[in-house]
Amino acid sequence: MAIVWVKEQPRERGGSGKKDEGCEWQRMFLVRTDVLDDSIITITNSCGAVFGDVHPDDASTFLTAFDTKVVDGTGLLYAVTLKYAKKNPAEEDPADDKPGGMDGKPPVWGGSSSVTTGPVYKDKDGDMMTNSAGDPLEGLEKEFADEKLTLTQYYASHAVWMPRSKTLTNTVNDEAWNGGAARTWKCQGCSKKLNIENTDGTTLVYWELSWEFAYRADGWVLRPWDIGFSQLVDDEGVPSGLGTKRATITGQDKKGTRQPVALGGGVALPAGTPPNALEFFVYTERDFDFYFGEVFTPG
Repeated sequence: MAIVWVKEQPRERGGSGKKDEGCEWQRMFLVRTDVLDDSIITITNSCGAVFGDVHPDDASTFLTAFDTKVVDGTGLLYAVTLKYAKKNPAEEDPADDKPGGMDGKPPVWGGSSSVTTGPVYKDKDGDMMTNSAGDPLEGLEKEFADEKLTLTQYYASHAVWMPRSKTLTNTVNDEAWNGGAARTWKCQGCSKKLNIENTDGTTLVYWELSWEFAYRADGWVLRPWDIGFSQLVDDEGVPSGLGTKRATITGQDKKGTRQPVALGGGVALPAGTPPNALEFFVYTERDFDFYFGEVFTPG
């Protein structure tokens, strides 16, 4: 036997930060073993973290240091403290310039495109499409031809790419990346393949990951109509965008409307006014440049 159990200690979490220097965070795990001379490396690795992993609550910080020590008289209970901070560019490995590369196997970029069908409410000039009375047309669809990038990366162990795959799938770029503004590139996920090569009596085992990214110029943003059956009112029941109470929108018959009404600032707009589109950011943003780099042509 060796490692008996590993438990993170929520009460030992901590952090600090300074303006213009970023934040530093700390997590602590207790590790119980039943062997006095168990390997310190095994005990530390039992927490499942490796250098470069992002902090679960702050994707801008990475695992940069650890501390492992005995914390009881039996010599069988260890505390493993993980420390996360923003990397100092001067201390980064040059290989980070092209993430996901191995000796003799640099990352490789490619591209493709695909066509999907989805809802649309604006024309090519960004104007809302309406009928002759000025009401927005509903149920319209068009084809979207998505520009796509692919990236093949190589890893010596699953310990690095597995948490990254979970963290990065279904996320968008937090800043400008590969010619697109923030939130215009979406990571669709990756395929994984274990390769075993034998060359001149030497066996090379490595993982090959193929990432896919889809581009949309207007961003990966949810834009539903600002419509509803209720509006904001003040304490006297008068419609007001500054109100803190909600009231049912009524028609001329003083009964609640049967159809959703266009809203503006939480208040019903005049009859016949077309609704506005709301905007919601529904995808988590990540630092694509750190994890993937940018498209390059090998020398």
